[in-house]
Amino acid sequence: STSTANYVTTTFWAAFAIGRFAAIFIANFFSPTLMLYFNLGLTILGALILCVAAQTSLTLLYVGSAFVGFGMAPTFATGFLWTEMHLVVTNRISAVFSMGSSMGEMLFPAVSVGHDNEYNE
Repeated sequence: STSTANYVTTTFWAAFAIGRFAAIFIANFFSPTLMLYFNLGLTILGALILCVAAQTSLTLLYVGSAFVGFGMAPTFATGFLWTEMHLVVTNRISAVFSMGSSMGEMLFPAVSVGHDNEYNE
């Protein structure tokens, strides 16, 4: 239903915001590499929960969405920090990061729903 979809979206973005805020403090105790592994693992776990059980359990739909939101939240900043550990990050490298993330943000909706008949009518 529409209200369930709204609540699931809210759950994702709330977990995303909490994940961003928590990453500020977590980054003081863990290396960027370890954080990236954790982010990736949590995102994959959430995606697996969504793929396997979200159609049968409303609770797991919320849990999977929250895991994906929390796992994805600090990934960009942590990836930038990880790059800073291995390279001298110049203005050009920062620009490449910004351009790459912007291009991905613009192209992903077209690629992911571009072939869906519901949206092309």
